[in-house]
Amino acid sequence: MRLLLLSLVGVLVLGAAGCKGKRQEQAQQRKQLLERPDPKQVREERRRQRQLFDERGDLLPSETRAGGVLLPKGLTQYRSFEREWYFKTLKVDSEKIVTYFKRRLMPEAIDRSKEGAVTFRKARIRDAPKEPVIEVHVAPLKGAANASSVYIKQAAPAPVYKSGRETEAQLEALRKHAD
Repeated sequence: MRLLLLSLVGVLVLGAAGCKGKRQEQAQQRKQLLERPDPKQVREERRRQRQLFDERGDLLPSETRAGGVLLPKGLTQYRSFEREWYFKTLKVDSEKIVTYFKRRLMPEAIDRSKEGAVTFRKARIRDAPKEPVIEVHVAPLKGAANASSVYIKQAAPAPVYKSGRETEAQLEALRKHAD
């Protein structure tokens, strides 16, 4: 009887200690939620997110992909179709964008026009060479000093053909079903 009473008291003490720990944890969580974030850190994070260029003046990559290639920051998509994407920017010079894509693409050819447009033809992505080839066209926009447009077109993936045996087996199944 005494042993039962001692074990019951022990369970109650441990239960109370567990509740106290849980209350302390909840109070700490509430405190973290109610604390104001450091304004300096918030400003620094916002500045870092808006930053388009690194210390060397090169464009920083965004988190957006089009045609398998990681796009630079500062581009705004204004149109898209199947395997085609259109972007523009009023903040980045076209030469900076061309330099950005030169580092990330392996094109078969690079064409330059008299107006300053650059086209990367049959380009493979350095980080993903198995992706379908893409064509990237970068052109300066008239009317603004740093305005540019980017057009990306991805080639259709290569068709996958079944072997002769698979085709025969499929036709045989269709014949049996027709009978």
